[in-house]
Amino acid sequence: MRRKHVLGTMLILAGMMSAMAYAACAGDIPEHLAPYWGRDMTASELLRATDPGSLSLLPRNGWDTPVTWGGNGQMHARPIQVEAEPEPVFDLSLGVDSVSTDSGAETESLLTEILVNCTYKFTTNGLSVYHGASNTVAWRLFYRIPYMFVATYLMENGFVINWASDDGSNVWRVTCNDTVTVAGGATYQATSYHYVEFPPGYMPPSEFVVLVSPTKWVGG
Repeated sequence: MRRKHVLGTMLILAGMMSAMAYAACAGDIPEHLAPYWGRDMTASELLRATDPGSLSLLPRNGWDTPVTWGGNGQMHARPIQVEAEPEPVFDLSLGVDSVSTDSGAETESLLTEILVNCTYKFTTNGLSVYHGASNTVAWRLFYRIPYMFVATYLMENGFVINWASDDGSNVWRVTCNDTVTVAGGATYQATSYHYVEFPPGYMPPSEFVVLVSPTKWVGG
């Protein structure tokens, strides 16, 4: 009974911490994402609402991928456990056609875990603003996966003024960036979309993460 009480308390605390984290970053959510931030929605729904032109870069089987808002910038896929087929054991003492199976067969994983780091970079130097984003397979290093897509958006006072994207099949990294000379006298910020389709046999089959940078004031 005590164990259930402790677990319930932990869940309540986790929910409170999550709400506090959301409240802390809510002021930094750009205008084009503010109506959707934190909602349960799919990758295709988000792209239709915020960047319809990039929907064509999202494979049809990835349209229903749930959106993850923020987080630690990591995608972690685990292999599905496959029950190994028992090896047949032929007992010649019982006759040529007599076959039994080895009941000692163990469940084994045929694949290893995959970790993808999703990162963004946002810097200013006078009126020069750099924004970029990438997906990189961190484990297994240089392991190529079926498909990845990444996009970076630069906002001025909450509205998109520049963007760049990259995608690729059978790749271990995709990256995009751009440098923009801005007018200044405004607040600037970068957001990024990260999509990964994992190989067959992994869960989840795909992930879609949205990251948001802090805002920066650039004088005119």
